[in-house]
Amino acid sequence: MSVWGYFDDSKYLAADGAIYPARSVREVPPTTYVSALPQGDGWAWLWHIMLREMTSIGLVIPIAWAQETKGSAESWEAWYLRQCQAIPLLRRLLDDATFREGSVRLVRNYSYKSKRVAGPGFFLLGDAAGFVDPI
Repeated sequence: MSVWGYFDDSKYLAADGAIYPARSVREVPPTTYVSALPQGDGWAWLWHIMLREMTSIGLVIPIAWAQETKGSAESWEAWYLRQCQAIPLLRRLLDDATFREGSVRLVRNYSYKSKRVAGPGFFLLGDAAGFVDPI
């Protein structure tokens, strides 16, 4: 499953490996940061993507692991924010950031298959034709 949300004023990583404040984005271009997570037997990963107005941070994790670690009375938003703080690098990047309330989204079992994979002048390959969520 994938859980993501949006933040304002998040720090970011640049190609030189250094962390920069959001205000430096015009002088030092950001990188899209993707990393594996130890949760879920190696089938978990995260993204940190600087957008024009905000930063997208997402966690792709096994549903079973999420359900095991989420309190029964805890909202998915509270769980997501707790997970972001539990990841040392994300915690650093979010030091000065403000979470956009209500921005958390959740998708389970994201998979698709194109109805047509070939036709006059086209042929779909790989993820363009279909995708099965490994989690």
